[in-house]
Amino acid sequence: QSDFTPWSDLLTTVAGLTAKNINLSYLKVDAAEQSIKINGLAVRRDDLLDFKQQLENTARFKNIDLPVKNILEKENINFEITAKINRQ
Repeated sequence: QSDFTPWSDLLTTVAGLTAKNINLSYLKVDAAEQSIKINGLAVRRDDLLDFKQQLENTARFKNIDLPVKNILEKENINFEITAKINRQ
């Protein structure tokens, strides 16, 4: 089963990277595209940038995209992050 992706491990990874000042409201995993979309609310811009950095630092994700419009506000930021999933 070389195409098997352990989705529970992926979700556990995302949960472990999510700091207390980041509230996730939507998470979509696309198995066909091997991608993930995360929507949520960050208390501060620095929290959001730290979360993006955490995602970049893990081998689970690549091509992480956080549109600039998501970091224009300083506080209470609604955000959307998309990324490709690295198969492990």
